[in-house]
Amino acid sequence: MAIISITDPTVGDPTELQKFLDVLANQRTLDAGVDVASRGNLVVNGSFESASGGTPTGWTFTDYTGGSHAIDTTNHAHGAQAISFTSTSTANGGGYCESSDFLEVTGSEVYYWFAFRMASAANVSAQITARWYDSSQTFISSSTLFQDTSAPTSLTSTEGAVAAPSTARYVKLRVEGGVPGVGTATGTVTFDDIRFRLTEVQASIGASAVGQGELKTTTANYSANVGGGTYTAFTRTGGFYTLGCQAKINSNATGTYSAYPHNKERTNNNTTGYVSYYVLQAVSGTLDLAAQETYVQASPPYDHGDGVVGLYIFAVVSGNPMKIHSMYVAPEAPWHYNGPTNVAAKYMKNGVPCRIEKGGSAGLLQGIWTPDQIATDPVARKEFLDAQKTNVEIEITQEIKHRDMPLIPHPFQMSDYPPGAKVIMLDPVCDCNFELLEMHDAGLDVSDFVYNHIKIGNQKLKRKGPPVDIVGMGWK
Repeated sequence: MAIISITDPTVGDPTELQKFLDVLANQRTLDAGVDVASRGNLVVNGSFESASGGTPTGWTFTDYTGGSHAIDTTNHAHGAQAISFTSTSTANGGGYCESSDFLEVTGSEVYYWFAFRMASAANVSAQITARWYDSSQTFISSSTLFQDTSAPTSLTSTEGAVAAPSTARYVKLRVEGGVPGVGTATGTVTFDDIRFRLTEVQASIGASAVGQGELKTTTANYSANVGGGTYTAFTRTGGFYTLGCQAKINSNATGTYSAYPHNKERTNNNTTGYVSYYVLQAVSGTLDLAAQETYVQASPPYDHGDGVVGLYIFAVVSGNPMKIHSMYVAPEAPWHYNGPTNVAAKYMKNGVPCRIEKGGSAGLLQGIWTPDQIATDPVARKEFLDAQKTNVEIEITQEIKHRDMPLIPHPFQMSDYPPGAKVIMLDPVCDCNFELLEMHDAGLDVSDFVYNHIKIGNQKLKRKGPPVDIVGMGWK
């Protein structure tokens, strides 16, 4: 890849801005090619690169009547080879391969799985099964990781998680193309990049250790113009998952300030949630203060109904021409990691964020029971406790992600506004927002761009979101 030279641009220079955005897009392409997720993989030769006598090593093959298998060097997602099974009868199917080794697992632990698959035609079936064994390597039961009655006709990934039975000590994976009696057509099914590992990669580091590289972190930026003796309090984006905050003075003004975290229980409409705040306070002088928070990110993407959100940019403004008194910029809204709802996902399944929960906890999240019912209704309490003995997979839907929006609709609820001021949100889905997101991801303080180089509209847009005015924006 050629090196693109970027000079220190004149403010608002569209040519240099486009160069910058192109470089960031190239970097994202490179990042996407790093095979981070395969670390800790229990599967031997999961991409079928190693072969002996035309058969991939680490796998035992069984062809059904009329079926066959072969190494595929044309359709592959990882490396230069994949494995394919061809069926000539829907009743008999194509065949399967099973991991030759007994792969060691721990009972009741949750395991992440991943695979690419494709079929030569529509309505050809595919499936992968986890077959569990006890300490004596005696078969216990099987779990279908996925089954396609009509596998996609181009290489497509699928992923998810499965809990091992409590007595399981080993597992074998069975990869099957042309499942007997499943699907309505015959043809060839190709598989590649088979993975199976503990859901949390850092488990391989140690039960009491977290690897720095395993944390997906990002930053939020807060800024405020405050006079002596006054303060602005921001809802901390990361909530309980905040790693730390740093503060500075943005101007050359003389004065002293303090910046500190503040935790306060907030009650709204009889619904209690715990909220973390960060306070910027001017002790003397009128100061432009700023803070940057680093937090663990676990829930994007977000969509209010108008499309995927770029950055959440809230501001307290007043006057005409408009003056910005304080600003919040982050990839997450204040309601995502504060409040009573846990929106964190542990893995992606077919593009949908998911996690494994105890059945009772999942029922609470899905509204099957309320805390009051569990406390006062013996039947509901027993149902909840019985459900807690099981593991279920739940999808972290957009409704769940935004459930606490009414409780924490913006980040300035603990702040005193100047007379006539109001809270606005800048258009979360416009092109300018996504350009600012690219800059934020590159480590730039986007709030400076908004203060000095962005035009803010004064007309309320018809956007879905929190109960504040959502207005447009663009480059000056």
